[in-house]
Amino acid sequence: MKCNFCNNEVPPGAASCPACGAAVNAANQMPQQAAMSEKSRITYAVLGFFFGFYGVHNFYAGYKGRGVADILCSFILTPFLVQINTGIELMTTTKDRQGNVMKGNAAVPVVLGILVIIGNLILLLIIITAICGLIAAS
Repeated sequence: MKCNFCNNEVPPGAASCPACGAAVNAANQMPQQAAMSEKSRITYAVLGFFFGFYGVHNFYAGYKGRGVADILCSFILTPFLVQINTGIELMTTTKDRQGNVMKGNAAVPVVLGILVIIGNLILLLIIITAICGLIAAS
């Protein structure tokens, strides 16, 4: 990186510029690279697609609280809300519990997340239609 005062090269992690002695502040520091996780984002997405109702994907990524919440909410709320939340998680979660970036292609989780959301909305529409049909028939 370059010093803001003398435009000379400053080694990464240096507290001051070796040429002019100017203090290097956090704004001048290069952002740290996020550590790569051993966890795979594709595995996370596949687990969420098939077992998202049980929070298995969250347990895999180390989010035990979110996994337990998925299990509890699937009994308290409707499974459709839990699955729509799972679809959103599949599309947006990129890091594991330790903050490390999960490896793998981003396209697969997004596609599976969209399929989970659309599939559950269609299933909900079918169930609502069937209930309305039963009510109208009685």
